[in-house]
Amino acid sequence: MGCCVGADHSNWCEDYDIVYIDAEGKEYCIFHAPAECKFVELYDEREGGKKPALMRAEQFNGLVFARIDGVIEEGEDEERDEWDPFDWNPRCNFSGTIIPYDISFSQYSGQNDKSLPPINYSDSQFQGLADFSGSQFQMDSSFRSAHFYGTAVFYETQFNGDADFDEVLITGGADFNEAVFNKNTNFYASRFNNDVEFNEAKFTFDADFNEAKFKEEAYFNEAQFKGNAYFNKTQFIKDTSFYGTQFKGNADFFGSKFSEEAYFRSSKFHENIFFSFCYCKNINLIKAESLKQADFSNSNFLYSFFDEMLFHGSASFNNVTFEKHSSFRKTIFHDYCNFEQSKFKEGAYFRLTFFKEWSYFRKATFVEETTFTGAISKETILFESVNLSNLKFTETNIESFKFIDCNWGEERFAPILDEREQQALGCTNTTLAEIYRRLKRIARESADEEQTSHWHYREKEMTRKSLDCVSSTPFWNVLITAIFMIPACAFFLKMQHEYLLNFAVGLSLILTATGIGYNDFKKIKKDINKVASKLYLNTYKFISGYGEEPIRAGTILFVLVFIPILLQFIISLTPWANKDWLKHAMWYMPLIKISLPDSQGYQYLLKGISVTFITLQAALFGFALRNKLRR
Repeated sequence: MGCCVGADHSNWCEDYDIVYIDAEGKEYCIFHAPAECKFVELYDEREGGKKPALMRAEQFNGLVFARIDGVIEEGEDEERDEWDPFDWNPRCNFSGTIIPYDISFSQYSGQNDKSLPPINYSDSQFQGLADFSGSQFQMDSSFRSAHFYGTAVFYETQFNGDADFDEVLITGGADFNEAVFNKNTNFYASRFNNDVEFNEAKFTFDADFNEAKFKEEAYFNEAQFKGNAYFNKTQFIKDTSFYGTQFKGNADFFGSKFSEEAYFRSSKFHENIFFSFCYCKNINLIKAESLKQADFSNSNFLYSFFDEMLFHGSASFNNVTFEKHSSFRKTIFHDYCNFEQSKFKEGAYFRLTFFKEWSYFRKATFVEETTFTGAISKETILFESVNLSNLKFTETNIESFKFIDCNWGEERFAPILDEREQQALGCTNTTLAEIYRRLKRIARESADEEQTSHWHYREKEMTRKSLDCVSSTPFWNVLITAIFMIPACAFFLKMQHEYLLNFAVGLSLILTATGIGYNDFKKIKKDINKVASKLYLNTYKFISGYGEEPIRAGTILFVLVFIPILLQFIISLTPWANKDWLKHAMWYMPLIKISLPDSQGYQYLLKGISVTFITLQAALFGFALRNKLRR
């Protein structure tokens, strides 16, 4: 009948004796017999009896090496060893073999023309240490669906043909450090249940790790991928490190999942990067470099660090969710970058970031404080349809920004984050006024009249608050002393007729009493200007909301017009008053010519005050209404 396992693998073992027959009558050769049934002679389970001795490790391994050496002695035979992806049956075929012992292939290192020929270990089991360190595979090799129970060592191994590890299962550790893959490499859907290392490994052609699963830590530090590197839908359960790795072809991590840290610090991507639809708990690309397009769209990052990374090509972060801290400190974008619909759920830091081309933040979401402190852009950073109530502007190059249809808060004339958290950020009112002034300039240049109004209001408000109450001693000394001494001086001057001399004497008395020197006059002048400006801005805000609130201005205007009418009506109720109270009330209105021959001097004074106030308030109402309609 022949070996039942060999029948599923091209009967490559037909020349080997049967050593075991199970209870069902299935026959097994020495290579395919279970580990506990590799007897030195035939044993039939059906007949029972004493079992023969098991073949020793050196005997079994000797059979493996003898088969390999026999193929080497025959020389190359391309026709018989030609690769077949479906049913490959090279001369050195070990498919389905169970190797129960530690085995080392280090003797096939290429020295003395002794290297491994085209070899097939698909569906095989390595139950002990499998040591291929320093070995050289002359042509194609296949470990498809093989199972390594112990450690798989391929340290400094050289694969000169295609290397097929599809669906391999490595239960023990895997050491591929400094391995060289000179043709295509396939680890599709492979499973690594323990730590695996590819440090300084070299992949000359494409490397396929699609849908592979790394259950423990995986290391690709300073590895070189000269062809495309495919990690689509790959799962990294523990920490993964690609420190200093060179990706000279495309690096495709589409749909991959990094449950712990993904460490790509100082890596270099010579072609396109595809990190779209990835999930990553902690991605670290500090000081990495991308020479072509970088696509991170639709990914989800818990913590993300892109500090000092260089993007020479375009960078896409469309619809990326940054769950927690995200940092782009000193990152350089040489080409345009797109953060459309990205969500920054915690702080986003673009400190000292350099944008050399346009940057887009359309419909982005900033849930907590976001800063562009020290960021520089040669082109425009565009925010469109974004809620910017959490954007920090202190020490920011605001002139690079452009805002379209943005939301700055729920209330009208809402303050920016810097003002709301002024004390925590240590931001002065003067600094805030300057920020609002710059924002107003940007809005005006963009013909955004509504935002111009918004920033004008906030600018005036911060300017008003920056004019603190006068606290200098010289000012108050002069003011208080003058109140008491000027009348006394006036009386003294009246008693004396030498006006100039006595005026000087009076002034000297004031200065002596206050202890004021010449240098203090500068402080006094500054304080007077502060008081005047504060009074002006307080009045300006009260009567028209800095020219931005027509309802307020209209209400004040109505009150100013109504006061003379009300007073004249009340006066008309007295017995001695003129009953034509409405005519007298209109006399106090501007632009109305009414003659009152019996008017007294004080009435003309009141008329002048009323006409002046009503005229000025009407002008402010018209100005505020114009601003409202225009904006």
